[in-house]
Amino acid sequence: MWDWEKVTLVHNSETNSMELQASNHSHECSLWPEWQNAFRVFIVVYVTVHPDKVLDLLKYKKTIQDASQQFKWDAVLAYDYQFHQYLAEYPTISWGGQEH
Repeated sequence: MWDWEKVTLVHNSETNSMELQASNHSHECSLWPEWQNAFRVFIVVYVTVHPDKVLDLLKYKKTIQDASQQFKWDAVLAYDYQFHQYLAEYPTISWGGQEH
């Protein structure tokens, strides 16, 4: 199983493809645009295994977008991190549901 905090998506110029590589550090998205880009990559990777989750992931992205307009980004990022921790513990909850 992947530890998603320690995985980096990189471009392989020899094969002209994107690959996941283990990373020794995690990168925190300090701004909304960085989070958006990272989440887009996450969606692409995640839906290859869970194609039925696309709508839920887009709803979650909208939740974060709305929160980023109402609250300081640090608080939104803390919520996102806590939700990921909760999701790891309870993987059957919906990304787009009302639980969060």
